[in-house]
Amino acid sequence: MKTRKKEAANAGLVGFLVNLILFILKFVSGTLFNSVSLVSDAFNNLSDFLSSIITIVGFKVSQKPANKDYPFGYERFEYISGFMISIVMLYIGFETFKKGLSAILNPTPLLIEPIMIIVLIVSMGLKVYLFYYYKFKNKRIRSDVLKAVAQDSLFDVLISVSILLGFMLSQLLNINLDGYLGMFVSLFIIVSSLWMIRGFITDLLGKRPSESKIQIITDILDKQSKLVGYHDLLMHEYGDDTTYGSVHVEVDDRFSLIEAHKIVDEIEREISKTSGYALIVHIDPVDISTRQIKEIHQLLKQTLKSLDPQLTFHDLRLEDNVLGFDVVVSEKCLFKDKKILEILEITFEDYTLDVVFDHHSLIQ
Repeated sequence: MKTRKKEAANAGLVGFLVNLILFILKFVSGTLFNSVSLVSDAFNNLSDFLSSIITIVGFKVSQKPANKDYPFGYERFEYISGFMISIVMLYIGFETFKKGLSAILNPTPLLIEPIMIIVLIVSMGLKVYLFYYYKFKNKRIRSDVLKAVAQDSLFDVLISVSILLGFMLSQLLNINLDGYLGMFVSLFIIVSSLWMIRGFITDLLGKRPSESKIQIITDILDKQSKLVGYHDLLMHEYGDDTTYGSVHVEVDDRFSLIEAHKIVDEIEREISKTSGYALIVHIDPVDISTRQIKEIHQLLKQTLKSLDPQLTFHDLRLEDNVLGFDVVVSEKCLFKDKKILEILEITFEDYTLDVVFDHHSLIQ
């Protein structure tokens, strides 16, 4: 984990230096030669520069160990700082948009100096370098953040190309397109900031874990021959490298407590070793030996599959003629809970049903 974080921090440092250089070059040349588009592009690089700071500072802060006040560590600090920076960049985007609009409404002669062309060419070269650098780093540490900034570097190249072409057209047609180019870049900053804000809010609220993370756990559980089934998987992320969770596993109720504990202990250790996730495994003893339960299990499975192939159930139990179980319902299911219950009551008319419908399961 430390190696991965160090690699990410090094990548952030390279991005920090490159984007700082580009911001200074574009801001100074854009201000000196009165180019709104260059100044706007400078602030676009400033947003990338600040994003690099998030990566570096996030690395430093997240290294702080968990304590009594923050038992899950400090990794979510990156979300908070990123959210604040996104707000600042959104404001900058609107301000540069206003400047671009003002340049259109009140046009002034634009002198395109050789230094402006050189700055744009240097920018394209450095951004292409960053694109391949981030891709190389991403292959080593598999980071969604690096994948995103690599794509962003490619977009920045396209923006610089657009400004360069705009300068050429301005010279050829003798029309000042600088204001329009400035508005184009500012719109890119605004949209990027809004997407970043949305992403950080989602992380802070607690988003659904990625399918790859869920798959790691289900693959391990599927290999356990002594499990009857599993359900109620919960996962809580406190940063990219800190994940806690729990899952219920069904075991034969004829197992002794020591046998059942040994099974779940092995599962917890394997998940921790394979993924680093801290997962608590809860034991649900189930009756799989009696003929009556086997027949009910088969009939219930057939009934649910006939309604929707994605409908599943767990926690099947029979006590004093009360048949209880949970039904996992996916978002795509066309049947309402009431309709499913009506069909189940007809199918199992000899029993009193105690059915719980689960619409929030991570495992479908």
